[in-house]
Amino acid sequence: MLMNVEQVAERLGVNAKRIYYYCERGFLPHIRIGRQIKFSSDQIDHWLEHGGTPLSLPVVDDEPGGCHVE
Repeated sequence: MLMNVEQVAERLGVNAKRIYYYCERGFLPHIRIGRQIKFSSDQIDHWLEHGGTPLSLPVVDDEPGGCHVE
């Protein structure tokens, strides 16, 4: 089942701004459909079962625009 930002925020007990923050930093598994952010309830459950740890942290290179995920 796909969930929206408000549903995930309610499930995690945080506000919607926190969910957007987590998504921007790659902490929450999500997909974008146009301008909308959607979440798989199975992936959110898996994320919670593993302690809510970041999926992977971006590494910023010294060169302009240099950012990748390890």
